[in-house]
Amino acid sequence: MTLLETTAEERQAQQAYEGLLAHFDECTPCQVENYCEAGERLRRAHRATRSALSGTAAATGAPPSPREGS
Repeated sequence: MTLLETTAEERQAQQAYEGLLAHFDECTPCQVENYCEAGERLRRAHRATRSALSGTAAATGAPPSPREGS
């Protein structure tokens, strides 16, 4: 795995997180009940990208990010 590939994965995780936050800002059901179908899909996408990124770090021996697991 190259540094460029890792950066692309980090970018994808960041985009998933930004999409999730933007959705929360605009979605009344998520603001009131903390749930809607679209929000759940975005949460799963964000978790999947973070999980893939964590697996990459573990596979390459890279240390986890400081906020990982929180």
